[in-house]
Amino acid sequence: MIEQDSVYLYHLTLRAASGAFRSCTGRFRGLKRSEEIVLANSTTIELWIPDSDTGKLKKQTIQHAFGIIQCIDKIRLAGATKDLLVITSDSGKLVVAEYDNELQRFHPRVQEPHSKSFLRRNTPGEYLAIDPENRALMIASIERNKLVYKVESSTTTKDSTLKMSSPLEAMSKNAITLALSSLDVGFNNPMFAAIEIDYTPYEQNDNVYDTVYSDVQLNYYELDQGLNYITKSKPKSIPGSPCSNIIALPNTVGGILVTCDSFLVYDRPSSSSSTLYVPLPIREGTSLTIIVNHVVHRLPKDEFFVLLQSSVGDLFKLTVTMDEDEQLVRDIQVKYFETIPPCNSINILRSGFLFANVLNNNKMFFQFESLGDDGDDNYKVLHLSHELTDVHGHHRFKPRSEKYLSLVDVLDSLEPIVDAVLIEHTLKQSPDPIKKVALLSSKSYLKELQHGFQTYELALSPLPINATDVFITKLTSSAVNDEYMVISSSLSSQTIVLSIGEDVEEVTDSNFVLDQATLGVQQVGKHSLVQIYANGIRHIDSTTKKTTDWYPPAGIHIAKMSTNSHQVVIALSNFEVVYFEVDAVDDQLIEYQDRLELTHGVSAMGMLLATDSKSPFVIIGGTDETIQVVSLSLHNCLEVKLMQALSSNSTSILIRGNSVHIGMEDGMFVTTSINLATGKLYDSRTQYLGSKPVRLSAIMVNGEPCVLALSTGAFLGYSIGKGGPFKLTPLIGVDITSGGAITSEELGEMLVGINRHDMKLFKLGTEDQELSTLEEDLFISSKQLRFQPKRLVIRNNFKYIIESEYKVKSPDSDIKEDIPVFGYTSTPNSWASCIQVLDASNEIIQTVQLEGNHCALSLCYTGFEDDNISTTSTTESYLIVGMSKDLQYLPMASNSGNALMTFRIFKDGTLKLLHSTDIEGPPTAMVSLGNRRLLVGSNNYLRVYGLGKSQLLRKSTTRVEYLTNVVRLCYQGNQRVVIGDANKSTVFATFDDVLNQFMMFADDTKNRQITCLTTLDYDTVIGGDKFGNVFVNRCGAQMSRLADEYWSKFQVDRLNGSSGRLTNVCEFYVNDVPTSFIKGSLIYGGEVDPIIYTAVKGTVGLLLPLSTKSEVEFLMSLELTMKKYLDYNFDDFNKNTKGYNLLGKDHQKFRGYYNPAKNVIDGDLIERYFEQPVSIKQLVAKDMEKTIREVEKKIQDLRLRVAF
Repeated sequence: MIEQDSVYLYHLTLRAASGAFRSCTGRFRGLKRSEEIVLANSTTIELWIPDSDTGKLKKQTIQHAFGIIQCIDKIRLAGATKDLLVITSDSGKLVVAEYDNELQRFHPRVQEPHSKSFLRRNTPGEYLAIDPENRALMIASIERNKLVYKVESSTTTKDSTLKMSSPLEAMSKNAITLALSSLDVGFNNPMFAAIEIDYTPYEQNDNVYDTVYSDVQLNYYELDQGLNYITKSKPKSIPGSPCSNIIALPNTVGGILVTCDSFLVYDRPSSSSSTLYVPLPIREGTSLTIIVNHVVHRLPKDEFFVLLQSSVGDLFKLTVTMDEDEQLVRDIQVKYFETIPPCNSINILRSGFLFANVLNNNKMFFQFESLGDDGDDNYKVLHLSHELTDVHGHHRFKPRSEKYLSLVDVLDSLEPIVDAVLIEHTLKQSPDPIKKVALLSSKSYLKELQHGFQTYELALSPLPINATDVFITKLTSSAVNDEYMVISSSLSSQTIVLSIGEDVEEVTDSNFVLDQATLGVQQVGKHSLVQIYANGIRHIDSTTKKTTDWYPPAGIHIAKMSTNSHQVVIALSNFEVVYFEVDAVDDQLIEYQDRLELTHGVSAMGMLLATDSKSPFVIIGGTDETIQVVSLSLHNCLEVKLMQALSSNSTSILIRGNSVHIGMEDGMFVTTSINLATGKLYDSRTQYLGSKPVRLSAIMVNGEPCVLALSTGAFLGYSIGKGGPFKLTPLIGVDITSGGAITSEELGEMLVGINRHDMKLFKLGTEDQELSTLEEDLFISSKQLRFQPKRLVIRNNFKYIIESEYKVKSPDSDIKEDIPVFGYTSTPNSWASCIQVLDASNEIIQTVQLEGNHCALSLCYTGFEDDNISTTSTTESYLIVGMSKDLQYLPMASNSGNALMTFRIFKDGTLKLLHSTDIEGPPTAMVSLGNRRLLVGSNNYLRVYGLGKSQLLRKSTTRVEYLTNVVRLCYQGNQRVVIGDANKSTVFATFDDVLNQFMMFADDTKNRQITCLTTLDYDTVIGGDKFGNVFVNRCGAQMSRLADEYWSKFQVDRLNGSSGRLTNVCEFYVNDVPTSFIKGSLIYGGEVDPIIYTAVKGTVGLLLPLSTKSEVEFLMSLELTMKKYLDYNFDDFNKNTKGYNLLGKDHQKFRGYYNPAKNVIDGDLIERYFEQPVSIKQLVAKDMEKTIREVEKKIQDLRLRVAF
């Protein structure tokens, strides 16, 4: 039952987590000479297609899994040409999925249950290893359990049938698995290798780890296919160093390499020879080389090489020399190759590219310039050894970059996001504000997220006239490229014609009427052009240059027009509509004898823009705020079929397919559907574009029909997928009044726009990479900072950022170009911190370096009024920075001092240090209490400060016994604050002027580890915890009133907490650690401001408050219906009656991972409705007692309301 005062939120993911922890390459689409890259994020799977010609990556699909993905790899059935994707997850099922090229989705072919759902240390799935011959696979848990599946295929049908045997168990008691890999043994029994630690000595030694008795062991597991049994070999001890990874070498060599600190260990199963060691080069300035990932790349003639990557990003090339006679390893050579950023995984493609799945930064795509076989005396080759050498004697090298690898593409990543704010500013040429989300993201970056497609300018040319319209046309119907660009000025009654080619030049022999303003230009028939201007129509034969003119009666001019390649319709100033058709024989215009007489003027006209058929209707917009659908069929030509009222006059009309797009005078954009048989209009949807009238142009982008809509800004309209909803996306940096699209052999595809005396040629995308897909509609711009950013505040278009980085010594100069790759010089137990000030264009105007091994923790903008400081009692702006000196977190948190630094902010945004105030504990949270006080949270203390001449003056101190560490503070107004604690969730408090202390009057019923907190209203806050839960807590109305009026009732703490309890209004799991909540929208003109949230792994989402009870009931019913049809049970699956659930995870368990989901509707699940085939859509709509169109319209309206 829906309560009247309840809060209901609609959740949408705007940008999925971008921190991919796994990547693999394969032929998942099954196309010849194709190779795709699959990225696995925490809850999504992405498929990217590399272009070997351009070196660019194109995102093919992103798919929500509604579960936590643990590991992925590929497998190919015998006789098949298509790779399948193997997925382990928290669903307790082993999934083998196939990519559907038509639907562009992975669909499960096998969901094999093996354990309970959710993640446990003894649940298999953390590790996955597949036999190179695709005969078996092993999944393993962190502790004890391992399962082996035999994989078989049947090719009796057209498609290979996948069969998996029941799992064979391989238990390792008291063992923790560190790494797992499959061995390449040819067609012998499949074999797997695992690095394990026996923790029996740990338990016998009073739970104290002893490196002497707790050895790392190497175990082999062999699947006997005849006996169907798992055999475990005798454990081998690996002495000398911790182990991190296993590298399986190809069958031509055999065996494995175990990676240890600064050396490798070579081993072969059933080998009795002595242990072989391979030393690793060590970077100068570091003490060890720790290998974190690798890739084995096979070359022709059974050759191969291995690329190893260290924890600091250094790449090493490993090759093996074999003794062909004795089939023994003669030597293993390791040489430093190059340095790239540290990665979660690296992949080498057959086309000569390397994909770097970079950790906490943008993903990179490199091309091999060389394999590094040329000799370089500065980088020594290390060889195989029978003895373990001293690490201090290893070869030292200096890092380098871009010698053998050249960067060709970059994939934007937002991971990790630590803070975010909403930016809103207005440009001079546009009264409507531009909205962005500023993120502190990745490694030392400020990134801004803006809804829209980025554009880059190709050329900007002055025009001799004050242009108002531009038209693009080709000369013949069979032509592929455009020939003419016609620019018109209604202000000066002029027209100029430009040729489109290698150079854009004016055409002098076009036979156009140049002393009149052109209303429209259209290529008609086979080889003719039509120019429509105020005083007539000119027909031009493009081959013979012969012209034919049509004139309206004297004193009457043409007001509006609409054309396609077969028809011309004009509206005259005397309210008459004239219709022409193109003669198929000689391309001449044939006027229809009857005319339609209207009772009002015409503001816009539009016909179907089909090139192969005639338009059955023309839609006429009148000056009386109506539109009329007029038939153009032979039996009832110019008969009005329908009239419909609008909210204002229409200014532009386009018809494409069965969609009618209407631009209106009040800045609204209307999309409605039309029945091409009857002319009936239905399913109308509106969107606000700006304060100026909307003008529409039909264009093509990447071969797809689109609409260019111009108001105070420029927008690109297009349909999502096949038959999907229509969507409008802003074009960033475009200020034009009229525009179109050009297709040229010399210039390619581009857009053209005019703005008064300027003509602009531009493309979608950036100079480095053109836009390849219309699905990526969030543009990311970045600005490099000095250190890792921590907090951000914005005041008067100036951004103030505190930055701190551990184990880094403060540099004496500005950032160098090689620092992002190689990093700063590492110095133990040191901090480098600074404050940077950026202006509106993100230029750094000031950097304040914080010396003395200080770490900046918190940041707050505040204004102080104090007669002791200013004789005029005016409010000054100040920036308060909380700092800690010699801060250490491990093994125990400690510091040698803490302080609050007060900076005065000047009008130009710069800072000047006023004074520093010592404080006992780390100042982890701060908030301004109006213009007179500053509240600081430190440990379990709350302190109020005022401004003094030499330091901040302590006004009040409150100690809250049951709190542990205050990490967030929210000022609610009046005397009320909300406290977010690292362990005790949220507490509401009010300040008592008599006692000069904060009184706690309400707290949460659950202990939460708060990571962010934001005020929604006086009694309500929204927060997130470190386990990925989002919650809304509310103080009851009666309790809130008593706290303000009768505070004495709450003076006594009860049961180690406050006397009152908060009401948990909403609860939802997002599988990412929230770091900020922002009240506001990324679009202008939204009806309701949603709550935008960001999370550590790069997730950006929103929570939309639902306003009506009927809306809540509809969405709750739709969510339940979608859960039913996307059932997690894969047994007896029928694709005609059920939808695919990729991981087989119960959606309700996923969204209620720690606490049951409450009052939050999952829009990500509901939007899967668009992905379903028509049969499933029909079943869902039938259960909802709605039509498919009604369901889709409601889902789309929710996005258009606040998002995009």
